[in-house]
Amino acid sequence: MDRHHWLLAALMGGIHSIFHVFMRLIPAFIPVLTGALGYPLWKLGMLVSVYFVGSSVGLLPMGELSDRYDRRITLSGALAIVGLGYLLFSVAPLVGKALPETAIGGLTFAGPFVVMATSMLISGFGTSAHVPVGVPLLTANATADDRGKLLGVWGGSSKIGDAVGPAAVGVLILVLGWQAILFSFGLLGLVCAAGLYVILGASDFETRPVGDRTESGDNAETWESLLADRRRYLYPMLSTSQSRLVRTSAC
Repeated sequence: MDRHHWLLAALMGGIHSIFHVFMRLIPAFIPVLTGALGYPLWKLGMLVSVYFVGSSVGLLPMGELSDRYDRRITLSGALAIVGLGYLLFSVAPLVGKALPETAIGGLTFAGPFVVMATSMLISGFGTSAHVPVGVPLLTANATADDRGKLLGVWGGSSKIGDAVGPAAVGVLILVLGWQAILFSFGLLGLVCAAGLYVILGASDFETRPVGDRTESGDNAETWESLLADRRRYLYPMLSTSQSRLVRTSAC
């Protein structure tokens, strides 16, 4: 690959890795939260489920946004949403005290837990952008000769994030409380979102959807041409969607 494609691989791979770091934080915190908050394991496990429900529900809306608006805004905005969700989670014990208990199906949920669940739904929704926004952005800037390699780097980077998230929790919990750690990760998400927005704006990577490029008179591809070459969009989307289902089932 040439320098342009290596830069693209590094940027998109890094962002994919960051999304997966956030996906693995709360599962790693469950033992800590059990002792700190006194919630039973089944309730804390529900937080992980709510996160992935938000991620699943967000796929179609994020795909729609990816097809309509500049992906520079969509991807960086989604990462900011993830960060905001974790900021809310970190202050949930304080904010939730003002909320009444919520009863669902005979089960009672305290205010702080409701805030935590809400924050996980928000963060999960933000995380859903990394496939329907990330894959089209990546393939729009790749040539036919390098597309497979770029997708390989992009996909492999997610595993780095899966490894870094729990490891970071294990190290940081030795020196910081769980709220401080999650608050810091929330701020990190906002900083990374701002950095991504600036970097994509300063680069020559194509971030506009196909429709915008066609309307502006560029030599843009149509959706028909994208769908005709299944290697560009359909196969990567099916592959990533299948892997997501397998990981969710394993959880």
